[in-house]
Amino acid sequence: MILQKTKHIILVNILFICFGVLLSTCESTSPKERNLELALLEASCTEAWLTIKVEKLHSLTEVIVIINTEDKRIFEIENSDTVLCIDSLKPATDYNVTLEIEGTKSRNISFATLATTNNNFTFEKYYLGGETSCYINDVAIIDENNIWAVGDIQVREENGEFSSPYGLTKWNGSEWNLEYVKYCHYPSNTARPGKLKAIFALDKNNIFVASSSQLLKWNNSNWIEKAQFADSYEFDGQINAIWGNATDNIYCVGNNGAIYHYYGTGKKKLPKVTDLDIQDIWGDYDELTGEWEILAIASDRYQNNGRKILKIEGDEVTEQLTDGLPWSLKGIWFKTNRKKIICGNGVYTNNNLSKDWQKETSLPFLYKHSISGQALNSIVLCGAYGLISYYNGEIWESIEHLEKQKYVSVDIKGNLIVAGGQHNNSACITIGRR
Repeated sequence: MILQKTKHIILVNILFICFGVLLSTCESTSPKERNLELALLEASCTEAWLTIKVEKLHSLTEVIVIINTEDKRIFEIENSDTVLCIDSLKPATDYNVTLEIEGTKSRNISFATLATTNNNFTFEKYYLGGETSCYINDVAIIDENNIWAVGDIQVREENGEFSSPYGLTKWNGSEWNLEYVKYCHYPSNTARPGKLKAIFALDKNNIFVASSSQLLKWNNSNWIEKAQFADSYEFDGQINAIWGNATDNIYCVGNNGAIYHYYGTGKKKLPKVTDLDIQDIWGDYDELTGEWEILAIASDRYQNNGRKILKIEGDEVTEQLTDGLPWSLKGIWFKTNRKKIICGNGVYTNNNLSKDWQKETSLPFLYKHSISGQALNSIVLCGAYGLISYYNGEIWESIEHLEKQKYVSVDIKGNLIVAGGQHNNSACITIGRR
């Protein structure tokens, strides 16, 4: 009897141990309880960007995005704070989205994608100069009756001689008026008219232009020199583009890796990280971090010496991944945390700088010199042979194409597109109205 009772006790203990192990195993394989937050950052016509915050995320984790209960897509994330892009959506359509991670579901969010915009632009072309080589380098729309273009325009005067370079022409709603912009050409201290390379308008009262080596600001009556970047006869950092977000925070980029920062009371040349010519610069505000994202692109356009994407944070410059891009780059435009677009020898898009760039294959096989946007469903680019193409949020469509014209700069604002460049020996400006 004692032996039999002992066997029963041992058996009961074994059962308790097995039950405990089983219970422990069930607990370890059950879904982890997580605090999961899902919100809409922005929706375009065919894409939506979602912000995801996940508690207790320590490694690469599978995420299931459930769209309208039927469409399930699997992603992998490794950061607790992530922006996720879902694509292949339909314009002007309502969507409901839920997120699931290891059994934990987020709240449902609802949104509507944008409708596509129309590209019914009517174009007028204007030609300035022409007896000698004239051209437009850059354009800026203030409003429909106030458009500025910079470059080099010379006209024959009454005495038969050619004028000094008109660096600026302004549209007043009915005609283009040529204006001299005077500045000091290094090392002279005497201001005289000269050509201009770039323009950037913060608003109608804060307009900056650049020569090859100077930054100037319009004060509603005359031009004020803000910075002279040339400091020797060997100066090789000629300016190609300007961008800024305030009158005391302006960046100029140029040849041989030059990046200049005007900070209101002075100037600084940023550390050089490349010998390539920096072709363009753009920036956008990141509402998630409260900081500005500023990117520049570098490329020797006519020779394969590589390419660079440079990120500028204050006065620090770092290189970014360029996988998928060609070696010839010319223009950049983007909305932070959404879509980045680079043009040049093709058009390339990216939603995440840690991933490869993707080529847009629907555009003509022509060089693209410049890109500008005002929304994710209203983007325009221009290029060789008079190319002007418009992105309506879903597709690119070429809306202008002239064989003997080359556009090198484009801007878009409201229902206006302005492109500038050269036609034969004339400076050419085209205004598109919708």
